[in-house]
Amino acid sequence: MTYPGYPPPQHGYSGQQHPPQPSPQHTGQHRYGPPQWSHQPQQQWPTAPAPKKRKWPWIVGGVVGFFVLVGSCGGNNSAPTTSAVSAGAVSSVAQTPAVAAPPAPAPEPTRPDPTVIKVKQMGDDFETNQLAAEKKWGGQYVQFTAPVGNINSFSVSFQDVTTKFSFTQVSCRFEDESAVLNLAKDKPATVRGIVGEDQLLGVISLNECEIVS
Repeated sequence: MTYPGYPPPQHGYSGQQHPPQPSPQHTGQHRYGPPQWSHQPQQQWPTAPAPKKRKWPWIVGGVVGFFVLVGSCGGNNSAPTTSAVSAGAVSSVAQTPAVAAPPAPAPEPTRPDPTVIKVKQMGDDFETNQLAAEKKWGGQYVQFTAPVGNINSFSVSFQDVTTKFSFTQVSCRFEDESAVLNLAKDKPATVRGIVGEDQLLGVISLNECEIVS
């Protein structure tokens, strides 16, 4: 029996021999019989390195937590917000009592016009009864014309103030010395002033006098 691809068996052998098994490399055919498994070393695949634990999330978290803690502590001492300042300003304005404006100064009382009299009438009243004349003429604002007697600083005396001969005279006191600079002795002058309520004997005093002409 011959096999394809193999030479015929040589005669002269005693007994039947099995033909040699060709090598699959020469025939290009598979060998018959049970498969011959070659023991090859199992390929070792590289194992992935164990993942390293990431440390940066813990670091970042710690830094963020520190700033949050500092911000919360500092927020208590921080300056008040604009709304808080506005509310405080409105509250302080509301609680501040309104300051009343100072009252306007009272106008000076206007002095009424003086009573124009004949100076000899007043002089005769004082010559007749000084006590009665003080009650009648005291505090009166009068105006009269008479000849000038003596001129002193801040005062001027007037003579010929009675119908009969008498040493009685009228004395006017001025608040401004310059008011008497234009007067002349024995020349008539018109004055006005307030008759004093307490008189000296023989002198009829007038206060706050002014020269009219």
